[in-house]
Amino acid sequence: MIKEIKYKALFEPFNIGKLRVKNRICYAPVGTGLSDNGTSAFDDADIAFYTARAKGGAGLITTGAIFTDLEVDAYKPGALGTWQITYNPPLFRLQAAKLLDRVHSFGTKMFAQLSLGTGRNSGSYAPSPIPQFADPSKQSPVLTEQQLRTKIEYLIKGAEIAKNSGFDGVEIHALHFGYLLDELEMEISNFRTDEYGGSFENRMRACREIVEGIKARCGKDFPVSMRLGMKSYIKGFNQSSLSGDDEAGRTLEDSIRICRALEEYGYDLISVDVGIYDSYYYCYPPMYLPMGLNVDMAAECKKAVSIPVVVCGRMHDPEICEEAVASGKVDGVVVGRQMLADPDFALKIKTERVDDIRPCLSCNFGCRGKMQDGLGQRCAVNPQMRREKECGLVPVNERERKNIMVIGGGVAGLEAARAAATRGHKVSIYEKEDRVGGLVNVAGAPSFKAEDRQLIAWYVRQLNLLGVKIECGREATLDFILEKAPDAVISATGSVPIVPRINGADHPKAVGFKEAMLGKAEVGRKVVVVGGGLVGCEVALNFTKLGHEVTIVEFLDDILRSGAPTPIMNKMCLKDLFKEHEVRICTGSALTEVNDAGAVIKTADGIKTLEADTVILAVGLRSRDGFATQLEKYNIEAYSIGDENMVANILHSVAEGYEVGRNI
Repeated sequence: MIKEIKYKALFEPFNIGKLRVKNRICYAPVGTGLSDNGTSAFDDADIAFYTARAKGGAGLITTGAIFTDLEVDAYKPGALGTWQITYNPPLFRLQAAKLLDRVHSFGTKMFAQLSLGTGRNSGSYAPSPIPQFADPSKQSPVLTEQQLRTKIEYLIKGAEIAKNSGFDGVEIHALHFGYLLDELEMEISNFRTDEYGGSFENRMRACREIVEGIKARCGKDFPVSMRLGMKSYIKGFNQSSLSGDDEAGRTLEDSIRICRALEEYGYDLISVDVGIYDSYYYCYPPMYLPMGLNVDMAAECKKAVSIPVVVCGRMHDPEICEEAVASGKVDGVVVGRQMLADPDFALKIKTERVDDIRPCLSCNFGCRGKMQDGLGQRCAVNPQMRREKECGLVPVNERERKNIMVIGGGVAGLEAARAAATRGHKVSIYEKEDRVGGLVNVAGAPSFKAEDRQLIAWYVRQLNLLGVKIECGREATLDFILEKAPDAVISATGSVPIVPRINGADHPKAVGFKEAMLGKAEVGRKVVVVGGGLVGCEVALNFTKLGHEVTIVEFLDDILRSGAPTPIMNKMCLKDLFKEHEVRICTGSALTEVNDAGAVIKTADGIKTLEADTVILAVGLRSRDGFATQLEKYNIEAYSIGDENMVANILHSVAEGYEVGRNI
């Protein structure tokens, strides 16, 4: 007997104009950061990527930004993170047709997101002489009225090509994130005196002309959506506002007026987000911000209009998604990073396999961090993301099947085991602690890192389903390995905290961050955290949220500079949270002693004592000596992965585990 679906509201169809969408789960227009190889069109990797999300159950998919301008802000073939629809329309249409044939096979609709331009975010043109985002000492060149008209005309041409390519609609990028269209609307960035500046109607003129032009060329029934940032969360240019109480950009009241205008102009859907690059952590909210943080704001938009409203912003939890739609607050949810982590997100919800959803950590390490480094979009927990076509798990035949021993149950070992077992190998994991997870158990201790804990639970469930033997409380030795005589060994013994060579390192007030975070050491009211890298900062935030008085001591001239690079939005958010909670930060300072009074530090101004009940040492990690080198003289295939190989972050560990597991 087939039972009624649990998440009923999410799987009711809805209309965008006359377009019928099969469910309320939409894949977000997340940029790839990858080169188009000079073709201007989708390549095979793009097609495989979007097809995986369609196969995974998404009702609507929207592409990342597609550029249209050939004159004012001209496209350069091979530029990172771009497609260009007007550069070579026949080739674009050819590749789009391949993509849409596959996406439509799963009943999924697809929109092309078309961009008017990035504006000051990339240092290109702006409506008025305003500071560039990346270098506020420089002003962005100002668009002439004719240049703006040219850009609008190219975008309309792009929409016509998109329709002729088979797209079901277009989304306008972007009245959000502080891009050019956003800059045109906001008074803080638009003080033009021509017909595109001054009054609200003039500042919205480009939005109106775009949709009117598209409807004239493509027909009134061709859907056009608008991505709208309903609040900027800034105090001024390059000044974020955590609370948004001192808003200098777009307020909620401004957005309600915009929503009504967009419906009046002829837009068929509003997709709600918040933030601009100056408040980047609201554009890509890290784990320090709550799930579903924009739902109530989107609900205000929905009250103001009769067209559908959808919302993004850490919509990773099926319960939050269902409640948002079922309550009538929104008509659908827009899911980005969670569908990078698990392309089957929608399908698993529908079939009530929620426990099998690989959780997004909202860490931004791969999806944004790698992109900003010019290395293309990655995912910390899904190493196959953007490599769906070439990096699958190929089953082994009986002759190739190996008995594999994994030493260490951190994420590197867990992922290697999962990948190898999925291919058909017999895999056993040996972990010396009483549970698997390694340092992720430590990282996942704070209330704001629940997804870390969920990830370990996900691994345990998947490995149990695959028949992987997991033995905890077993410290492997060389003799033990040789006795088991495996065909291959994956050594993933991880890393250990560095203990500074100082007086009082063994003082009762000095505790390691692992012991402090796992509750194995008592932590007093006044806390000094030594180490301002990401680990130290998250330790500091954890105890700050628990009500402790916290000081951070960092040797470098700023926090979050040591260790693996911290994504810019995470860094901005942590710094603003520390300001809000009045966390004292002592940079350019070195710990010299822990004593009865607390922490003694050396600064540029001399020796100081910071009164403390507890001094938490979080100065870094070093690799363990694993087994791969020891096994070289034996006839056993051996690999060293994760922190044992190189101390980095979770993205590095999972990627190495997957690579070894899929090739062993």
